[in-house]
Amino acid sequence: MVKGSGTFRLPQEIRDRVLEAVTPSEEEMQAITASADRLLERIRRSAERAGIRNVEAKLAGSIAKGTITGTPDIDIFLIFSRDVPKDLLEEQGLMIGRDVLDSPRKKYTQHPYITGRFENLSCDIVPCSRIERGEKVITAVDRTPHHTEYVSSRMNGELRRDAVLLKAFLKGVGAYGAENTVSGFSGYLCELLILRFGSFEKVISAFASMEVAEEPPTRAETVRTGRFMKERQGPILFDGDYLLCEAPKTPEEYIRTFGRDALIVIDPVDPGRNVAAPVSDQILAHTALMSGRLMEDSSIELFHPWNRRPYEHTGELSGKHGGTRNALWIPLPDDVPDKVMTQARSFILKAVRDMERRGDWKVAADLILLFPRDAEIDGSYLKARYVHSLEGLDSKGLVVMFTSVPEELEAEMIHYGPPRDNRRAGEFRKRWKDRTRVDEESGRLYVIVSRKLKDPIPIFLSLWGSIRKGPSFEGIDPEIVENQLINEVIWEASERLSS
Repeated sequence: MVKGSGTFRLPQEIRDRVLEAVTPSEEEMQAITASADRLLERIRRSAERAGIRNVEAKLAGSIAKGTITGTPDIDIFLIFSRDVPKDLLEEQGLMIGRDVLDSPRKKYTQHPYITGRFENLSCDIVPCSRIERGEKVITAVDRTPHHTEYVSSRMNGELRRDAVLLKAFLKGVGAYGAENTVSGFSGYLCELLILRFGSFEKVISAFASMEVAEEPPTRAETVRTGRFMKERQGPILFDGDYLLCEAPKTPEEYIRTFGRDALIVIDPVDPGRNVAAPVSDQILAHTALMSGRLMEDSSIELFHPWNRRPYEHTGELSGKHGGTRNALWIPLPDDVPDKVMTQARSFILKAVRDMERRGDWKVAADLILLFPRDAEIDGSYLKARYVHSLEGLDSKGLVVMFTSVPEELEAEMIHYGPPRDNRRAGEFRKRWKDRTRVDEESGRLYVIVSRKLKDPIPIFLSLWGSIRKGPSFEGIDPEIVENQLINEVIWEASERLSS
């Protein structure tokens, strides 16, 4: 279970410096708020011109809740009456978004929304259905206005500052963001943890008290097998004075329902949902270890922006590496980043598991995202990633660097046959003749044979056709990197990732 005890206190000097670095000034905050107000007014006028009368525009996200870190996005939810059909809701919501934003683009969650720019700020305009207490949500985004109200009505100035500190810490250690490109903590989850434990220090103490079974990779871009937490954490529950849906279950029922999740934090707005479901076992273990480090040595280097993640390199290459380091290049499809990275990590993890079943070794894969220097990069790719923009590159792609301990499998391996008293034992002996041996413990026949493949990359390539890769990667084949510019990036990455 998560515990919130401890006497840790972040030094006031560090607290002040972090908050000053990541929080907009009063003048900047006034400008952001004024822009949001003007956008809301523009949306109202757009809806009136189109004759749309059953919609309410509401500000959501960190601006509405007062928990901004850095330059925020303006999140506007277009709340339609519940009786508006879903297809009409989407059509009218997208029409308004395109009308009011500069450079509008359609993106997707459970249904489409519009992202774009307004007065030099990034903006999302999301259509949703109005839900009241006791009603079930139609889509996931229907909850968001209630999340905003829940947090805003319960947070005072001190709690808001602590929520900002927690976000800055998680950004610094590469654990912030519920997207599948990170598998970490959402802003709403950070705010709930502050509300539940009462301060930044108590949340950090709770993280540090979690028992880690195996030290995880320190980067979300590393794919490795293993179970890193000793047990699931939670459930963390809230009072029921704002519950929209069914009454809360018992802790035991929540554990049975969400038993596969590393951390269980029940949504006070919708108790049928685990807010912490996106948090991976690896990221939670990493957060626990980094929290312990912060308690031992209160270093500002663990906070954003001092600890910058991802490592985004746009400088000139040094040209000092003359050799070639083998790696794989997998072209990235034009698809939603969450889908692309989920599918990529999934099939790479399957391959790593298959490799480890072939012999006594541990295999890991580091992922590097490469983009053409002048290409527009979706912000979702830039969270907790090793990213490099490269001049002269024709298309975006994923570089996969495998590391293994030992570096390669032994030259020979055991090839097992049937039990010695099995009817097919004769066929096995006939094929392998005097090379056939018997495992006295199991009674199975076996033979020592030479391995055809010993290195991770050839094994991965041999597995490619049999790995389920997901629709985004249909028709895409990996290849061994021969581009010298890309090899320069790989050398720089390998030096940094091993440090």
